[in-house]
Amino acid sequence: MLSRPSRPTSESQPAVQRPSSPCRTPCPTAATWAQASLRATIAYGATALVVPSVEEGLGLVAVEAQLCETPVIAFDSGGLPDIVQHDRTGILVTSIDATALAAAITSLLDRPDRGAALGAAGRLHALATFAPESVAKRYTDVYKSAIASSPQ
Repeated sequence: MLSRPSRPTSESQPAVQRPSSPCRTPCPTAATWAQASLRATIAYGATALVVPSVEEGLGLVAVEAQLCETPVIAFDSGGLPDIVQHDRTGILVTSIDATALAAAITSLLDRPDRGAALGAAGRLHALATFAPESVAKRYTDVYKSAIASSPQ
């Protein structure tokens, strides 16, 4: 089982570092990085992230939680099934009602070992799916396929 990435301390580096970039577009402001650092710090201490949305596009907050090895509980709707793999990286609630969501939360709280396993698997899934290197490779594969299949 993977261990959680180390938490920031006053002696260590912040949870989110501002990258040095030669890009010509403006870099995020210090406030943006502070907000990301705060979100990461909160997610590190959370037992789970509950996303009660029924119409969520991508659900970036769910990806951020997974990167912090925090299991995600969400409704099986919108873009969340693309992020959360039921009973592998989190819990997807198929019935869109508060009672079913509460039951999913309770089931996770009753088994901390399950939450740790879902969180570890969630981090691996988020890295494999949403890390810049992973996305770049998928785009490269699409372009290569399009070039190979185009008439010469």
